[in-house]
Amino acid sequence: SRYKQMEGATPASTGAKGAVRAALEDPGSGPWASRLHCGMVVLILASTALALLSTVEELTDVLPRELDFLEMAFTALFSLEILVRFWTRESCGAYFGSTSNWVDIVAT
Repeated sequence: SRYKQMEGATPASTGAKGAVRAALEDPGSGPWASRLHCGMVVLILASTALALLSTVEELTDVLPRELDFLEMAFTALFSLEILVRFWTRESCGAYFGSTSNWVDIVAT
């Protein structure tokens, strides 16, 4: 029964939070999780490319506003990811005890 499945489940592992957390933590948990994972990889690669392109003086002279906008957009998206991961956390200790979360926070 549904109640048997929920025995031992923590509030963060059930409902919408649980579904979002599963999608963030396990790309194999479903088709949306796989798409989210691929999307995050693309964002990371695009952000890295932007960081490299921003060092090219000829490009920064021609497209300064566009590069600044893209940098702010990437920062906003990665900040949103951090907020969603915090919202879906199992506990504050588990969240702040994770090295990967600290890497995300410092890198953003």
